[in-house]
Amino acid sequence: MKGMTIGIACMAFPGLDGVEVCVLGDASTGDPVAIEYKIPGVNGGEREASGRGRVAGGLSGNAKRLFESIGAFLHGGGTPDASTLSEPSLAKYLSTPFARKVVEALRSTKAGETTTYAELAAKAGAPGAARAVGNVMRRNPFPIVIPCHRVVSRSGLGGYSGDVHGTSLLIKQALLDIEAARK
Repeated sequence: MKGMTIGIACMAFPGLDGVEVCVLGDASTGDPVAIEYKIPGVNGGEREASGRGRVAGGLSGNAKRLFESIGAFLHGGGTPDASTLSEPSLAKYLSTPFARKVVEALRSTKAGETTTYAELAAKAGAPGAARAVGNVMRRNPFPIVIPCHRVVSRSGLGGYSGDVHGTSLLIKQALLDIEAARK
C-alpha cells in the first residue's frame, strides 16, 4: 500500500455510538484495500498514523460497491459483496496455503451460525491449530466480508480484529446479532 493513494469512506455502525465502518480503496484501481473501524478513544480514526499513505476522499469501482453493500447489510438488507474482492486485494492476506484453507473453511459457516477456532482449524485440515486460526482471523483486512466475526472461542466470543475486550467485541456481537435476526 506504500505509495498508493487511498480513498476512504466511512459510515456509522448502527447501535454503537461513535463507531464507524470505513472502506479503504486504491484510488487508481478502485480495488478495496481494507475495511477498518474507527472507535472513539481507541484509534480516533487517524489514518495518517497507520501508514496508509495519502488519504483521498471518496471511493470508486469495487471499493464503492463494497461500501454500498456493507451499508445495506448493516441497515437491514443484503449481504456484503465478496465479489468486489479481487485477487490483488486478497493476495497478501491469503499468501500461505494455511490461510487459504482457513478462509475457505470459514466460508462454509453460514450467516447466523458460529464455529470455534478449534472447529475451524479441524475443517481446514489442521486440528490443534486453533491459535494459528486466530492469527489468520486477526490479520483479516476485510472483516464483515470475510466473516471472522463468526469464529468464537469455546468459552465466549473470543477476540475480534485483534482485540479481546471493549468496543471490538461489541462490534462482533452486533454483527452476529444482525445475521441471527435474518436467519
